[in-house]
Amino acid sequence: MLPLQSLIQPPRQAGDLPGTTFAGPPAALTRARLISSGGGRAVFAGPGSDGEPLTVQAAAVADGVIRVSLSRDGAGRPRAEAALALVRDLPPYSGGAAAERDAAEVRLQAGALVAVVTPDPWALRFEDAAGRTLLALQSGDTDVTGAPCSVPFGCTRLGDGTCTFHISFAARPDEQFYGLGERFGPLGKRGTRTVAWIEDALGVSGRKVYKAVPAFWSTRGYALVVNSGAPTEIDLGHTSHSTVSVLTPDDTLEFFVIAAAGPEDAIGPLRALTGDVPLPPRWAWFGALSPLNRYHGNTSRLPWDQAPEVYASTRDIAAARYRLLPYLYSSAIDAVRDGRTLLRPMIAACPGDRATRDADGQYLLGTDLLVAPVTAADGEQDVYLPAGDWIDYATRAVYPGSRWLRLTRPPEQAPLFVRSGALLPVDPGPAASAAADPEFIGLEVWGAAGGQVTVHEQRGTTQITLATSGGTAALTTDGPAPLARVEWPMLPAPGAPDWPRRLTVNARPWVLDRSSPARLSATPA
Repeated sequence: MLPLQSLIQPPRQAGDLPGTTFAGPPAALTRARLISSGGGRAVFAGPGSDGEPLTVQAAAVADGVIRVSLSRDGAGRPRAEAALALVRDLPPYSGGAAAERDAAEVRLQAGALVAVVTPDPWALRFEDAAGRTLLALQSGDTDVTGAPCSVPFGCTRLGDGTCTFHISFAARPDEQFYGLGERFGPLGKRGTRTVAWIEDALGVSGRKVYKAVPAFWSTRGYALVVNSGAPTEIDLGHTSHSTVSVLTPDDTLEFFVIAAAGPEDAIGPLRALTGDVPLPPRWAWFGALSPLNRYHGNTSRLPWDQAPEVYASTRDIAAARYRLLPYLYSSAIDAVRDGRTLLRPMIAACPGDRATRDADGQYLLGTDLLVAPVTAADGEQDVYLPAGDWIDYATRAVYPGSRWLRLTRPPEQAPLFVRSGALLPVDPGPAASAAADPEFIGLEVWGAAGGQVTVHEQRGTTQITLATSGGTAALTTDGPAPLARVEWPMLPAPGAPDWPRRLTVNARPWVLDRSSPARLSATPA
């Protein structure tokens, strides 16, 4: 249970150094002895600089995942487990696990991730399979007066008699951090100090949040997850540009390091730790819970209570959403099954593209739609398009990727870009309800001469494959979805694929309609 005090006053900021929060200087583990090792585990014990005992346990728990816990006697557990375990019990792990020791250090391996511990003097670092350091304990981070700018690895008794556990890692100059759950502001979190604590935010302009998660991903290629329900403080280069610090007023500091080249590479291991999120009972709940489907505020947000032009625009936007529901629902299923998010920050979708670190006002919706919301009153926006060609959903303009664009669009125009070559499953009928499968499925072909798309529905999964040769487009469907319409939007760009002269679906000819200059459409003969 959360203490009542957290709702009426800010949680204590335990990381101000130097300061008066601590009863004395932060206590550090400076040396330890190896108690036991083997089977992918190692246990160390030693005194803190305040003379009180400390125990460190490290274990390989899955491929690329290592758990480290610091407590007084090795028996301490997060207090939140008395009400709700944030991390579930994992099955024993043996694949790729090893604990090796020599006179100077202990190496603990979990597949492609290695923890290297030097007991005396105490040091801890994590490496990838090639020996590249991902993160290492910070030591000696001081200002010009010699005052510390980071907290050591240890546990300190506070002025009120309680204890807080703490640790600091070195931060590289070019390292950026993402995560921490719901946060209002830029996606990049370097330079911030946050407390993982749930409060009624009463808006989106402050530090209070409804969904705080003590976990982050680093562009260095790792994720760090803290297993604690206490108000855990995470300092990502705020107190010192050179340091990442974690402090938790709990009975232990337990954290997991995950080898993850990109943010989405951490989602699978994180789901293994916390459990899978069940799929919503298909269309009704999905529509109700989608973050794109609610207008939030204290005054009326009903479209018909607004100006007539607002109502008309909102109705058109809702119709476009209903048309895209087969794509949205299929993308949601794929996201859960593939261990990634439905709304994908650009840094998550393209972690190797450094430009995406600044593209935090847009996201990918599934794999083939890029959403760039217009937030300025004058309609001007800067959009970054990743590699490949992208098609403006509203204007049909084609833009090469790997560059920034400055565009101006009216509020009623869809802020969407379609990946060139995409096959989008749509609902070709009138907008009616999201509570059941559409009567028929349509397919939009965006500059593709061939490709495949998977359509997930309550009635089953359907594979649709397109191949084009000699002016003939051939579609094959494998599954229960009844395909009733195919459209090729007109693309003005030079080099865009020509419209086909003939279409077959499952070897049966369809009728092509060329009457519209905006699109070629096809229906069963």
